[in-house]
Amino acid sequence: MKKILVITALFCVSLSSNIYAQCTPDPAVVTAGIPGLFPTPTEGIDTGWVGVAYSETLTMVVPQDTSLTLPAPIGTITATINSVTITGVTGLPAGLAEWCSPTNCIYLGNSTGCIEFSGTPTTAGTYTVTVTVVVNVDAPIVGATDAPPQDIIYTLEVMTTGGCTLSSTISSTDETTPGAADGTGTVSISGGTPPFSYLWSDGQTTSTATGLAPGTYTVVVTDGDTCTTTGTVAIQGGVIGISHVSNTVFEVFPVNPNPSNAR
Repeated sequence: MKKILVITALFCVSLSSNIYAQCTPDPAVVTAGIPGLFPTPTEGIDTGWVGVAYSETLTMVVPQDTSLTLPAPIGTITATINSVTITGVTGLPAGLAEWCSPTNCIYLGNSTGCIEFSGTPTTAGTYTVTVTVVVNVDAPIVGATDAPPQDIIYTLEVMTTGGCTLSSTISSTDETTPGAADGTGTVSISGGTPPFSYLWSDGQTTSTATGLAPGTYTVVVTDGDTCTTTGTVAIQGGVIGISHVSNTVFEVFPVNPNPSNAR
């Protein structure tokens, strides 16, 4: 009975580890064959949202060999890469953890693999995530040795809303008279996270655009979480109103006395 329980427990542990270690290297990165960890810090990683499941996969590409620069008179030599090991990840927000494939986070020379950040973040903020790697090489004279640890540093933004909730409605007033160019468009915000910025298609940057000529205008609203909403408004041209009836017709064709009665 004890053996069965032990084997079952080991199987469950192994199964649990495999569930969390299912990252797959990006095929495009693998095909490119450029050594390193991708995306790079410059390319950046995805933004997270509080309370929303998050997953980011980094692809590791390890070459077969590399070059080492040794003190004179040796100079630069070619070294075989035995392995690249991720020795630690620090700075992940609460709710996220890292998982490697292979599970020991050791990537042999001339191979590919990945590491995944996944989970559900619980706290908003800007996080500095540091991935520390150590390259083990085998070179003439020096033999097998570890290069100094290298830190690869990412910035992870976790937003507060748990998703984009920004929406907008637009009202307008038409041009009053032809050529007046006095129409207006006003956008009203619902949801989202302050501060809000506005950009109308004619370049205005306030919630109300003024001095609008007849035509169609678009406004893009962006909130503090970089969520956006877009709206469109059509301004109609002014119409000449009839305020009085001209008596010109009577001046052009005057009413003469009736000849029949000479009056």
